[in-house]
Amino acid sequence: MTEDYSQSIEGTRALADLFRQNFPWLVRYLGRKLGSIERGEDAASEVFVRVARRWNVDTLLFPRAYLLVVARRLIGELRGRGMLEQAYLEALSYTPDISSASPETVVSHIQEVRVIDAALTTVTPRARLAFVMHHIDGKTHAEIAEHLGVSISMIRKYIATSEQKCRANLTTPKRN
Repeated sequence: MTEDYSQSIEGTRALADLFRQNFPWLVRYLGRKLGSIERGEDAASEVFVRVARRWNVDTLLFPRAYLLVVARRLIGELRGRGMLEQAYLEALSYTPDISSASPETVVSHIQEVRVIDAALTTVTPRARLAFVMHHIDGKTHAEIAEHLGVSISMIRKYIATSEQKCRANLTTPKRN
């Protein structure tokens, strides 16, 4: 037990050192990529949370390179989420009865979009792409099948799997 405790302390110290040495650099990098220093700070914090959850920092051979990999993945997720939200808001603007919705309603819908986005991260990239092409881009099963180079029945499976995950996430009660 003493050995586990001392390893935990060393890991915590290593993470703190990594944070002190790289946080400002990571904030600047992410701030440039995301368009503001505030968004860069939030994203850099998220990068360190992810690193702390997954890795024993003192075992990383190239910690700055690893931070960059995690940061780039996060940028992709944030941009994808932003594109999904933007597509939703654009669709809202074409819907006459919803375009005058209260800010609370719009926020509620955006939260639902985020739940759907989280659900889509649990399916394969092809299933996610098929879902987005069908529901956001309005493509037919045949068009998606041609684009992905698979059968129409495979596209139906992809979309059904994605929709099932989305329904499950939307009906699961939120934990606080």
